[in-house]
Amino acid sequence: MEGMNYQEIKITSDICLIDAMSNAFPDSSKSTLKKWIVHRRVILKGKPVVKTNDPLKEGDTLRFYEKKRIGAKKLAILYSDNHIIVVDKPCSLLSVATYYEQDDTVHDILKQSKTHARVFPVHRLDRETSGVMVFATTNIAREALTEQFHRHSIEREYHAIVEGVAQDEQGTWAHKLLEDANYMMKPNTRGVMSVTHFNRALVSKKYSYLICHLETGKKNQIRVGASLAGHPIVGDVKYGAAPSPIGRLGLHAHSLGFQHPMTGKYMFFNSIVPPLFMRLFPAEKDFFMNLNSRDACEKVIS
Repeated sequence: MEGMNYQEIKITSDICLIDAMSNAFPDSSKSTLKKWIVHRRVILKGKPVVKTNDPLKEGDTLRFYEKKRIGAKKLAILYSDNHIIVVDKPCSLLSVATYYEQDDTVHDILKQSKTHARVFPVHRLDRETSGVMVFATTNIAREALTEQFHRHSIEREYHAIVEGVAQDEQGTWAHKLLEDANYMMKPNTRGVMSVTHFNRALVSKKYSYLICHLETGKKNQIRVGASLAGHPIVGDVKYGAAPSPIGRLGLHAHSLGFQHPMTGKYMFFNSIVPPLFMRLFPAEKDFFMNLNSRDACEKVIS
């Protein structure tokens, strides 16, 4: 977070983190403050805090960083017509705005480009995940695409680099997941079933490269499945991984396939695998060249 503005407060008595934050920022709700923690904007002793109930001691110093701004950023357009836009989302960029963060989103960039009168999100990618997304530009397209996502008929392939050597060459992660008070998805009998199928494509001494296909589309389902299997995704500190050796989350939405909402034609799009992924498998250049030989962008806007 070097170069970003921040504010510091001194803790004057023993107190839990969320209460200290509420005292320091009385105009912000606890829900908003918890999201500061989720987005790693709250620092204690040089490290991001991860739990709202972490105990603080008298004399501790909390540092609060301002919301990260992406600024002007180019967005690759893979396809566009009168009803849909398919984009290649970079990592560290929100898909769509939330009530507490309204700027620096793929949705906002598309709206500001003014190539379409209206732009409707029909799904999301995590901020830290890069890759293919589709947006609707008419109400009828939005309804049709939303229905495909609800039916789980959309083909979605993700590429994940995980810590350690995954012993299974293929398998399925199936868990009922429920979001907890810290916005983490965890197994819970009251949760909603998430299903991810994976194949191990590469392995090295420290990492495994998995190709994942979603049967469902629940929040963080690949990240949780990998973590519960004992192989968290590279850089996914939220779910138990070490800090990233490549400076980003090792998860990429590589391809997306769906029926065009108006013509019914099946459409399939690939996103180039991030070059940073190749650093962890330097002996596998041919593998990545074969993946990326199919991938192309038609247009770039900013």
